[in-house]
Amino acid sequence: MRKKKRNFKDEKIEEKKQENRREEGSVVTGTSRVYKSPISEVLLVLLKLFIFFVFTVPLILLAFGIATVLCILIYLLIKGIGIYAPFVLVLGVFTLVVYMVTIFIHLLFTNKKISAWPFFSSFILIIFGGIFTIEYIWSFTYHTDLQTDKYKKSEEKFEFVIHDGLYVDYDEIEIDNSLEEDKVKIVVEYYDTFFTLDKKEYTYHGEENKKTIAFDTQFINKYSINRFINEIVIQDLKKHELYNYYYLLKPYVKVYVNENVKSKIR
Repeated sequence: MRKKKRNFKDEKIEEKKQENRREEGSVVTGTSRVYKSPISEVLLVLLKLFIFFVFTVPLILLAFGIATVLCILIYLLIKGIGIYAPFVLVLGVFTLVVYMVTIFIHLLFTNKKISAWPFFSSFILIIFGGIFTIEYIWSFTYHTDLQTDKYKKSEEKFEFVIHDGLYVDYDEIEIDNSLEEDKVKIVVEYYDTFFTLDKKEYTYHGEENKKTIAFDTQFINKYSINRFINEIVIQDLKKHELYNYYYLLKPYVKVYVNENVKSKIR
């Protein structure tokens, strides 16, 4: 039987056609390789960027926040506070978040194989840390007040002239008819061991005859912050007790005014 003679010219033309189809982004027949058009490549890049900024970047920021909490917990552990369970819990959450960031980065940019063991190990840490953290929290005694008599208190006195009105964020007001009717006396108590007193005075919504007076406290310096943390907060944590430290931070404002102008104090 006579064999069919190969036509090399036709084969050359067919190869040329296939090459043109590859350049135009078509699928090559008989193979599993797919060639993508420039438009689909651009859309894919935009989709990856969208996923990166919407999902991956917030997770990275969350990881930095959790890392900060971990540093605080390590500091407290060094100070002798046995917060092992919360440390394990936060470490597990940190591991899980970092693992999720790694998944997004691998899927979006590298296509590398992803291991499953960090996922399971982080969940084990979260479960055990969470159980013992609940037990640790219940071991504390919480006080709504504060033993303020343990700390040195100071006071400052101020006098103001009342015109149409005076707006003061006060805790107590007392009648003192020995004061002139256009005068008001304000006594502010605060704990000067850690804080300095900050007085703010400005007009009420631009009305010259109406003033707003506000008092606040600020830490004296960074050493007073360290002292506050080490001498009060950490010592209470070691005893498994927590107080309302707001009473130390907030100044106590007492207003003395003549009863005839009491209505002008707001």
